[in-house]
Amino acid sequence: MVTPKALITDRQTGKQKEKSQGEFRTKKEAQLAAIEEESKISHFGFAEER
Repeated sequence: MVTPKALITDRQTGKQKEKSQGEFRTKKEAQLAAIEEESKISHFGFAEER
């Protein structure tokens, strides 16, 4: 899944930077989702999309 990006302005340098806007509300939520996906990969294997 593609993570949307937002442009923010660095207050110190005045330059624009990209900031990731993840779909998970907490770090724990993201970690649990990662564990679930890793479990699927180890059980079913990894398939590359072309």
